[in-house]
Amino acid sequence: MNKKFLQWTLNRILSEIRMDNRENKIHFPFFSMDLDHLALAFMEIPMEAHIEPQVLYRPFVDHCRNVYGLRDQEIDYLWSIFKNIVKDSVNSYGE
Repeated sequence: MNKKFLQWTLNRILSEIRMDNRENKIHFPFFSMDLDHLALAFMEIPMEAHIEPQVLYRPFVDHCRNVYGLRDQEIDYLWSIFKNIVKDSVNSYGE
């Protein structure tokens, strides 16, 4: 696992996220959704659980595999970081 490449990939994905407050949407490079729905996806599932917010997880996995050629272990590593960043952003969005 090349951690430099994985960090670059994560930074790239994060840099491509766009929030549209006017339309209350968030645009990931792999998926777009209402900000309210994103918050619900994370509020309904405790982050300690081994259940992922499926609305984001599946598109994230497909994107990492198809665009960056990552393997399952690399995707799991990135997802563990990515979902916490998104969760923190969702929690701070309403403040």
